[in-house]
Amino acid sequence: MQIMKEPGFKISEDGTIFVRMGRQSNCGGITQIQVCIEPTNNYGIEFAPSESESNNTDFACGILTGRDTPISLRSAVFEGAKEAYINAAVSGGIKLTLMYAFVEMVSSSEFMFRLVGEIAVRYWYESQSD
Repeated sequence: MQIMKEPGFKISEDGTIFVRMGRQSNCGGITQIQVCIEPTNNYGIEFAPSESESNNTDFACGILTGRDTPISLRSAVFEGAKEAYINAAVSGGIKLTLMYAFVEMVSSSEFMFRLVGEIAVRYWYESQSD
C-alpha cells in the first residue's frame, strides 16, 4: 500500500479502494485503509481482514495487513462500513476485505478508523451509480 499524500478517496483500476483521513502530527490523527468491496448474493455486509502476513514487524506503527491490524481498529472499520451500508438502504449484500491499514498508535484512533470504513462504503456505492 502506498500512503496517499492528502486526505481523500480513490478507487484504483483493479477496484481497490483507498481512504485517508487526517494528517500526520495533527491532533485528530491520521488513518488510511485499503479495502476491496465486492457485491454478494447474500443480504447484509460481510467483513474479513486479509489473511496475508505483514512485512512490517513493528505492529505499533506502519502499514499492516488486515490480519495484523489491531482488533479494535478492524472492528471500528467494520462498524463504520456497516453504518454506511445500512444508510444506503440497498438490496443485496457486500463483502468488505480490509487489505491494509496505516497504523500509528500515537495518533490512530478508533473514531478515525470508523470514519474511513464509512467513507469507503458510502463512496463505493456512489461510484457504482455513476
